[in-house]
Amino acid sequence: METLKHGFEAKVRDNDIPIDCNNWGLAICICEYESNKKRPSAITLHKRLIAEVKSQNPWYYEVSKCAPQQALRDLERAF
Repeated sequence: METLKHGFEAKVRDNDIPIDCNNWGLAICICEYESNKKRPSAITLHKRLIAEVKSQNPWYYEVSKCAPQQALRDLERAF
């Protein structure tokens, strides 16, 4: 799981967050699908994002929650 968190080590510009969030979410979806043939919803991914990523990266609280939420919704539709 450490490699999935690596993309959030440095602060990024607001317009880069959806890409990093999307890559993180996609990696989670692929792992979940491979293990149980189900994918997590955008809501589940966002809750997991908050628990795993925001707690270790305080700068994440400085940006709008809308960008990562929309990125995860888009991922849910695409996956």
